Amino acid sequence: MDNAQVTLLRAFWTGALFTEAAEEFRDSSALSDYHANETFNFLIRCYQASERKYHNLNHLEFLFKIETPGVWSDRDLLIRTLFFFFHDCVYQIDPSNPVADNEHRSAVEAMVRMQQMGFMKDESIIKFVCDTTKLSNHTSTTSDPLQQFLLDCDLAILGAEPDEYTSYVHSVRNEYGLVPQSTWVQKRGDFLKYMLNKKSIFQNPHFITHYEKKAIKNMENELISLGFTL
Repeated sequence: MDNAQVTLLRAFWTGALFTEAAEEFRDSSALSDYHANETFNFLIRCYQASERKYHNLNHLEFLFKIETPGVWSDRDLLIRTLFFFFHDCVYQIDPSNPVADNEHRSAVEAMVRMQQMGFMKDESIIKFVCDTTKLSNHTSTTSDPLQQFLLDCDLAILGAEPDEYTSYVHSVRNEYGLVPQSTWVQKRGDFLKYMLNKKSIFQNPHFITHYEKKAIKNMENELISLGFTL
């Protein structure tokens, strides 16, 4: 366990949940505080699972390091933290069916745990985080600017520098290590072609400006490496 990394992530968690501003949205009680701490420990265990080679603590840290332009409200910062931590809390891979319904199951887990943490005081936060988590399969778009930004954060690795992108691909392939190569090539190729055929890979203007061109180049190169033609 990387104690320094867990300490950093705990700071993001407590900095969002255990503040005076957060009390506007969360019931203040020893019970809900207990559940917030227990949920953090649960989430860390999820992301530390040995089979996770990309969707792990490194992925969480990467998300929190993404620049957040503009002025954010306390509510938006709270939602950002909850979404980042919950969006991949369930991540199971079935070699016979690599495209699983992890996003829906993560949203269900998030709903239950946010209720325990006292967010029944502002149920709109539960709904927003769960709805955004379901959208993190990236098969549909949204008109909500905050959702656009959060979902684009999850895709930001696509627009990373080539070496970092290559490392990401290797990690994801290792995560799907039990999936036969022929299935991997087909499913990965389908994903890349789907993303490249979209009007734009990203939805938020910041990401379109700073990440779009690199993402297109990275995915085109990967597609070619898998044996597909552009």
